[in-house]
Amino acid sequence: AIFPARTSTKFKAKICSPPLPIPGTDRYLISSTKTRHCNFSCARSRTERKMGRVTKKVTRKHRKKLQKLLQLLDSSNESDVSSLESTGTDSDSDAPLSKHPTQVPEPGSSQDQGVQNILQFLGNQASAIKGPEVSTDVAALISEFLLKGIDKESRKTTLESYSCLANCPALQPPVINPGVRSCISTNAVKEDTFLSKLQLQLASGISALAVGFDKQYEITKSNSTDETRADLERCCAPLKIIADVFHAISLHRRYSILPFLDGNVRKFSDTCPIDEFLFGKAFPDQWKSASEAQRLGF
Repeated sequence: AIFPARTSTKFKAKICSPPLPIPGTDRYLISSTKTRHCNFSCARSRTERKMGRVTKKVTRKHRKKLQKLLQLLDSSNESDVSSLESTGTDSDSDAPLSKHPTQVPEPGSSQDQGVQNILQFLGNQASAIKGPEVSTDVAALISEFLLKGIDKESRKTTLESYSCLANCPALQPPVINPGVRSCISTNAVKEDTFLSKLQLQLASGISALAVGFDKQYEITKSNSTDETRADLERCCAPLKIIADVFHAISLHRRYSILPFLDGNVRKFSDTCPIDEFLFGKAFPDQWKSASEAQRLGF
C-alpha cells in the first residue's frame, strides 16, 4: 500500500481540513467578513465584562453610602426617642394631646396681665414705625402729588421759582464725559437725559429746603441751645434724604453706561469720584494709563 494502514490524527486533520480561501474569490470575502464579525463580537464581550466590573464597583459604593445614611437615620431616631422618653416619663404624657385641658388665662390674673403687656408693647412698636399725623387736607394733597404727579406747566413754574443755589455747583446733574458719550447707544443717551432731568427737580427741592435750613443755621449759630440744635437737625434731615437720592441716581447712570465700555474701565470706575462729570475729571488720564498697562501686558 502506498499509505500506511493507520494514519495519525494530525495527518487526518491535515487531509480533511478544507483548503484555504484564495484572495479575490467570493469565499475569501465571506471568510474575512466572518473573521471581522468574530473580532467585533469578542471586543464587545470584553467591553461588556469591563462595564460589568465598573457597575459592580459603583453599586458597591452606593450600597456603602446608603448603609451610612441608614445608620445616621437610625442613630437620630434613637436620640429622638430617648429625648422624648426623658422629657415625658409620667403616664399623662402618653395620652393624646386633645385630652389635655387648654389653660385659658383668667381675666385679671398675672398671666393675662403679661399677655396684655406684650400686646401693648407690640402695638407701640408698630405705631413707632409710622410718623406723626398731619391734617387730612395736607395728607390728601401730598397723596395726589405722589399718585398723579403735577402737570407740565406747574412743574415748570415751580422749578423756576426755586432755582438751584448759586454757590452750590454740585446741585447740577453731572454730565457724561465726552470720551464716554461717543461709546454709548442712542437709547442709553435718552435714558441718561431723562434721569438728569429728574436730578434737576431734586436739586430744586434741595434748594427750596436749603433756604429754611440756612435761616435755622444762623439762629443756631447765634444762640446754640438744645432746642435750636434740634430744630437745625430737623431741617437738615430732609436735605440729607433728597441729596442721597440725587447721588444714587448718579451712580445708577454710571452703572448703566459701564456695559458699553471696555472691561478695564469697569475695574477703576469705582475709584473715580463724581464731580461735574459722571466719571470725574481725571477719567481720561486713568483710561489712558489702563490702556497702556494692558498694551504692555501688566
